[in-house]
Amino acid sequence: MLLRLFVLFFASLPFLNGLDLSVTKGREKEVDFSTLTLTDEKPFACVYKTYPAEEIICTIDSTPKVGFMPFKTDFFEVSYEIKNFIFHLHIKPKFQEALFALPYDYKQSIPIQKLKLKNSKVWQVVGFHHKIPFLTPKDYNAPSNEGLNFPILIEGAQTPIIQELDVDNKPLTYTKGQDLEEYLGLKQLIKNGYYLEALEAIARIFRLYPRTIFKKDLYFYEIIALSKLKKRQELTIQVASQWLKFYPSDPQVPYVLYMLGNTYSQINYTAQATEKYNRIMDEYPNNRYASLAQMHLAEQAANGGDRSGASTLFQKAYSTAKDIESASQIAFNWGLFDLNGGGKNATLILNKIIYGNPEYFMQHPVKSYELLVALKTHSFFDPAIKIATLLSHQDNDKTIQEKAAFELGLLYAKNNQPNEAHFANLEYLDNYTNMIHITLVKSRDEQVLFAMHGDYREKLNRYNQVLKDYPKTSKEYQKALEYKAELLLDRHYYAQVLELNLPHNSPAMREALLQQGHLALKEADCKSFNTYLVRMEKIDPHAFDDEEQVEAFDCLYDSALYNKAGIFSTSALKDKPMNKLPWLYRQGRNLYALNDFANSLLAAKDALALASLSKESTYYDIAFTVFLDYMKTNNPQEAFKVYNQLQKEFKEDERMIEVYALLLQSEQRGKNNPTTLELYAKNLIALQKHYENNSYTPYAQNELISALSREGKIEEALKQSDALLALQIAPKERQRALYNKATLLRQKGDKGGAKKTFQTCVAIKDSSPWKDLCQQALELFK
Repeated sequence: MLLRLFVLFFASLPFLNGLDLSVTKGREKEVDFSTLTLTDEKPFACVYKTYPAEEIICTIDSTPKVGFMPFKTDFFEVSYEIKNFIFHLHIKPKFQEALFALPYDYKQSIPIQKLKLKNSKVWQVVGFHHKIPFLTPKDYNAPSNEGLNFPILIEGAQTPIIQELDVDNKPLTYTKGQDLEEYLGLKQLIKNGYYLEALEAIARIFRLYPRTIFKKDLYFYEIIALSKLKKRQELTIQVASQWLKFYPSDPQVPYVLYMLGNTYSQINYTAQATEKYNRIMDEYPNNRYASLAQMHLAEQAANGGDRSGASTLFQKAYSTAKDIESASQIAFNWGLFDLNGGGKNATLILNKIIYGNPEYFMQHPVKSYELLVALKTHSFFDPAIKIATLLSHQDNDKTIQEKAAFELGLLYAKNNQPNEAHFANLEYLDNYTNMIHITLVKSRDEQVLFAMHGDYREKLNRYNQVLKDYPKTSKEYQKALEYKAELLLDRHYYAQVLELNLPHNSPAMREALLQQGHLALKEADCKSFNTYLVRMEKIDPHAFDDEEQVEAFDCLYDSALYNKAGIFSTSALKDKPMNKLPWLYRQGRNLYALNDFANSLLAAKDALALASLSKESTYYDIAFTVFLDYMKTNNPQEAFKVYNQLQKEFKEDERMIEVYALLLQSEQRGKNNPTTLELYAKNLIALQKHYENNSYTPYAQNELISALSREGKIEEALKQSDALLALQIAPKERQRALYNKATLLRQKGDKGGAKKTFQTCVAIKDSSPWKDLCQQALELFK
């Protein structure tokens, strides 16, 4: 299949949120045809119907973003209807039509496949007289629902695409040169609205290329630029008049006449303007500018005081509009005219644009904002809200965008829509930084949704209603929650505030937790106090008095909440209390619990010195912390000095168990004196037995046995071995104890007893290095 498509015409119109419609006309072998191409972001269905009438119906699950005006071409008649918010597009053929799905990128070379598609992102409808001219009979007779992918890229083939057309929509045959580049640049300037730059470009082209073939187009664009700038009207009139004289049959004559009429109106040459407008209407009644010219005549009638005549002319101009942009411009000026006369029909008229072509407001933000202000002044809030919404979402003019967003909340409030007003206010606060407007919006928002008059019950009901109306993740819900919490705080209902599931950084949450914390301390309820403090994101110790701070620290420390306890001790010491001893004592112990041994040592040493100086025996036990800090910072010599004080004051204290254990470990790593080891181990074992504490069992017993063995006290070592084996110890530790006992028996000369003990060791099922040693020792008996 070979497709040769010569594009003569192209039009594109977006009329749904994601749907684009394009129309092309072509000619193949002297036979005309046309195509409609429908493209959407999501797949949709198109089907061919024969009853009750031949037509193609496409169904899009969306509502129009912009009103779609039905239209007709030489091959199609296109209309639509909306049922249950579903958009149905009807395409009726004037002759014949065929439907094809194009599921791929049809600008690329792809294999032809037979497809039975019910949904596609792209559909193409071909309109023709008798048969599609670019398909063979075989292609044409194929069932349409099998699909056809085209255009098809044929390698080596040339596609006759016209890249540039002049203002007559005719192909440019001029060989590309520098003046063409300048001309194309000028067209882009006009398209982008850079009219001053365009005038400079025109002057430059005439200076560099006085014989350019684009002379007619250059003068035409000069008229457009001068007309848009609304300056040097005399020059505009001169150039336009000359252009009309030299090119009287040009297709752009109606447009030039229209610009000339507008220029005369600007300098109050009403008669000349009227003459130009009438000429358009008389000579070019089917041109788009005929209805626009009639609109200007309506404005002239209004300015002359003939409101009745103006109204009739506006209505006639709108009814004869040839395209949606013209209709929108006419409706805009018609609505403004009606508004200035009382606005009886202003809403109805402006709704034609609001629902038919809302982009018009977004494309003309300045004059649309002026209309918005006029509507607000006349209390027409409903259309004003819709226009403000559109302007707040356009990007052509950021200043107008901000102003419209600012007005939107007020308009909703004036229209008795508090929820919508609140949402608009929040959106403004999220997106803009105009401090004057922000202050006004915040004040306005309070009045709209939360600043209520009435008693406690009335306010509570209002906040509860907001909480019911909005989802939990919304800002409205969270704000109502804060207001309700503040209301409950005023009544001292702290427990109810804590049940509201407020954010942890909520001021109301912090206040309720603080008040509940005070109450818990007063009742000596540390468990509840710790629960409240843990929920507080930030803790300010100064929110508690001096006595409460000590109580708070002790509650937190006793529950191993050392980080939070440290907040109180650090803060108290920074405040330089009159009596530092209680806080140094607590800080030293707390830092030790946090494994910050260096800083713990500093605080604990100071506390010990103050306690000794003031003879406050309550704090003497800080010496344990000092001893432990020295040992943890690898300074056993200084630790041993503190040990003497501990031995004197706390010889029978259970905490001495850890002291002896650390001394035992230090001696083992250091001098390793068996007599010293024996002393520490016996003291450690005695305290463990007294307090039924097995923290260092069997470590202490093993060290004692080892020390006694080294001292030659075999019998005593054997007694300690038997005492250890009488305890409940792990299998591996039991194997070790048996090995050591057997070794002692061999030293004593009791080979039989040693062998039997080694055998008992090997009989234990668990494997360990001690079991291996027992096994090897048995081998020596063979």
